[in-house]
Amino acid sequence: RYPDDWIGSLTAIENKPDLSTPGDLAAQLRYDVALGLFDEVVLATGSYVTRAHLNRIPETVGVWRFDPESGDREVVREPTRLDPGASGVEIRDERALRTDVALVDPAEKARKRRRIAERAYGKGWRPDPPRCVYARATDDGRPHCDRFDQVVDPGRDCGTTCAAFEPADPPALDRDRLRDARTAWVADPDGAEPRRQASLSRFR
Repeated sequence: RYPDDWIGSLTAIENKPDLSTPGDLAAQLRYDVALGLFDEVVLATGSYVTRAHLNRIPETVGVWRFDPESGDREVVREPTRLDPGASGVEIRDERALRTDVALVDPAEKARKRRRIAERAYGKGWRPDPPRCVYARATDDGRPHCDRFDQVVDPGRDCGTTCAAFEPADPPALDRDRLRDARTAWVADPDGAEPRRQASLSRFR
């Protein structure tokens, strides 16, 4: 079991490359904001973002314009930080004159946040290892301190506040290998045509 306080922050990124076909995007963003499960909610798109687009989504949602070819990211609007420690509102159903909701208490939100973080960790997502001479990455990608012989939280345990800290280049960490080994997703599937990949919600 992971410690209760091992999660720093969680950001929900709704990926919508083409805003000309938004589908249920606005409803999904309203759901994310009302529930307040994540610290921040961001919409990522490849489209040019107009004022009309911004007016149709909650103002607390950040907006990034991302070019997958170059990797460039333009921050159109910064997200407003939410409060995962407070009670949330789960939108169950939206109709013209009625919206069905349910209250979600902070304890249930905390349990869900842990499950999300554990799932991401299980699929190979890792924090950046410390830029310290004593730092290394374990075989499964965890940041380890050889000086104190333990796995560490880089954001909390490392840096100039540590008496043993000695600046150095960060150790090598092959995130792609970890994710390939722990998720059903295939980054470059065989064949020229794109194809659907099923069972992506499962992980080892």
